[in-house]
Amino acid sequence: MAALDREIRDDPDLAAVRVLIAEYTRKVLDQWRAYGIITIPPEVVESFVRNGTANGARWGGEHERSKDIMHLELLRLASPDSQGRAGRSGRRPPVTGLRDLMAPGAVPAPVNGPP
Repeated sequence: MAALDREIRDDPDLAAVRVLIAEYTRKVLDQWRAYGIITIPPEVVESFVRNGTANGARWGGEHERSKDIMHLELLRLASPDSQGRAGRSGRRPPVTGLRDLMAPGAVPAPVNGPP
C-alpha cells in the first residue's frame, strides 16, 4: 500500500486519482462506476456538435490534452446579431428544454438548430 501511495503522490498523471481518494466517498465512486459521470445526454452532445460544425462546435470530451466532459463550446458566433457580440447584452432568454434550442423560430432562436 505504501508503494502505491508513493506512486500516486509522485506521478503527476495520477493526480486525479489522489483527488478522487481524498475528496469522494466510496459510495460516490461506486455510483459513478454504475451510472457514469456525464449528466449531459449523449444525444445533446451529438446534436450540438453535428449542428454546430459550421460554427466550430466542440465537446470538451474530445479535447486533445485534458478532458472536460461537461463543456460544450462554439468557437465562432452563429450570426452577426448574436447576443454574444460586442455591444450586445451577451444574454439570451431562458431555455426550458432542447426544443427551445432546436425548433426553427423558437424563442430563444436556435443557436445552431436546423435551418
